[in-house]
Amino acid sequence: MARTSIFLNQSPFTFNSHLQAMDYIRNLPTTELLERVFFYQDATLAGLKNQQPIQGQASIMELWQELASERGFALQSCIANSLRRGIFNEEEAQRYDRQANLADQFELTGLGEMAEAVISSDRIVQFPHIKPIEAPQSEAQDIDLLIHITSKPTLDLEPLELAMACAAFEQQVALVFSGEGLSWLIKNQAPQRPGGKAADKLIKALAMYDCDQVYFFTAKDNEQPDAELVNNVEQIPLQQSYALIAQSKHQLTF
Repeated sequence: MARTSIFLNQSPFTFNSHLQAMDYIRNLPTTELLERVFFYQDATLAGLKNQQPIQGQASIMELWQELASERGFALQSCIANSLRRGIFNEEEAQRYDRQANLADQFELTGLGEMAEAVISSDRIVQFPHIKPIEAPQSEAQDIDLLIHITSKPTLDLEPLELAMACAAFEQQVALVFSGEGLSWLIKNQAPQRPGGKAADKLIKALAMYDCDQVYFFTAKDNEQPDAELVNNVEQIPLQQSYALIAQSKHQLTF
């Protein structure tokens, strides 16, 4: 039986990716086992207990609870991302002297659960669903997780946290930066958050996790970026990014 995991990282109050994921789950064949839905970044807001939608509408929380009960899969919220957004289970509420407000059936988990998804799932489906670049599948899939970063650095640099966590569980992780994602690679940048870490410092630290496949490509092959980039990334032509996709078991885009 094929095993599937769902990955969400958008707010349920701003985007319809959660509803898209629910429709996808309802249409899954019985021959496919859904192991988990993993909520990351703003998607963790789905587990907030005190949701009050307008009259006549069910909350996103309730919709997830009903579907999880019906299909028997786990609702896993990244613990660090949840705490940053003020969402606490009973244990964390006691630890930080807060009120518990995590909805029933949702559980706070570490990124080790996402690493387990990389290991055990036959496929990880991300919503919003991004149609993968079509590339002929390689017989040797020596990359467990390919992370493609196309947007500017986030305050807490969550894509890199995910990469490091999966690499810590001995998964082969590769990262590719393009478009606005190149701004992660600029040398000597300031942290996005006061007291936080700068993106370029974490990029340099990837090698400590044996995560040494770090690449970028530009709109035109061999086009040089305007800013100076960190020195542990390799520029590749667009065509080579297709080869990386073909060599990877799972792909996520940020």
